[in-house]
Amino acid sequence: MERKRDINWHTEACCRVHDQEGKKGQQALDEAVPLQHPVKVHEAMRYSLLAGGKRIRPLLCIASCELMGGKETLAIPMACTVEMIHTASLISDDLPCMDNDDLTRGKPTSHNVYGEKFAVLAGYINMHKNKTARLLEASAVCGAIIGGGSDEDVERARSYARRIGLLFQVVDDILDVSMSSEVLEKTYGQKGLGE
Repeated sequence: MERKRDINWHTEACCRVHDQEGKKGQQALDEAVPLQHPVKVHEAMRYSLLAGGKRIRPLLCIASCELMGGKETLAIPMACTVEMIHTASLISDDLPCMDNDDLTRGKPTSHNVYGEKFAVLAGYINMHKNKTARLLEASAVCGAIIGGGSDEDVERARSYARRIGLLFQVVDDILDVSMSSEVLEKTYGQKGLGE
């Protein structure tokens, strides 16, 4: 019973953080990647990073921190970090040599706006098979640690986020082949068609 209450509280905390703190998080991301030299690369980075999206990873980090009794301000740097890693993976994943998506987060992909060369520079990252589940897991674990959670609390946060990540990936893969680009805000039907 206690575990169910914790999960419900965590879900409510995520929704509250999303509703109340979205602008503050967007501002933190904006400040984290200032426009500097080389300008074109930083423009491409900011274009993708500030495009919006659900921001599940930073929200999970902040909510996990708060769940453990920590303050949101302690989690903001890590929340921005996990969102930057996720955004970098999206830039790479959308490239013509990968998924060749035209849209992501409801906007033209970075490589369509800035060209493939700058998109690669802005989003270079070695992606691995479990990036979605592992990055969600890292978000929750970092938030729990920053918030002062015990080893047991951290492991519960890890388990919770791992399940969310795996579920998210399955749902995303199903939606990718069954929904329209307008609904998904990205090019649909790309994954698995050439395999």
